[in-house]
Amino acid sequence: MTVHEQFRQRRVKLLKGIAASFVLFAAASSLANKHPSPILVALILLAFAGFGVCTILINFACKCPRCRKCIIAINTPDTSFLSFPRYCGHCGLDFESVDADTPPI
Repeated sequence: MTVHEQFRQRRVKLLKGIAASFVLFAAASSLANKHPSPILVALILLAFAGFGVCTILINFACKCPRCRKCIIAINTPDTSFLSFPRYCGHCGLDFESVDADTPPI
C-alpha cells in the first residue's frame, strides 16, 4: 500500500466518523426533545465533540513521511472530495511512489 492510498483511507474513515457523529447528534437531539434525560445530553455532547475532532483531523491528520509537515488536502473544483494531493507541497515527495511500510527516504 502506498502512502497516497493510506492517506485516502484515513480520509474516508474520518468522513465516516463525521457522518456517524452527525447522525448520532441528530438522533439524540430529537430524542432529548421528547424525553429529557442527562444521558441523552451527554450523548449529544459526545457526538458534537466527535464531529469537531473528525472535522479538525480531516485537515491535519496526514504528515509527509520525509519532511514530517502537515499535508492539507485542499479540494479544487475539478476533483473529488476524496482526492488527496499526489505530491508533498513542502519537499516534493511523490506519495504514490513511496510504500507506507518502508522507512522514509
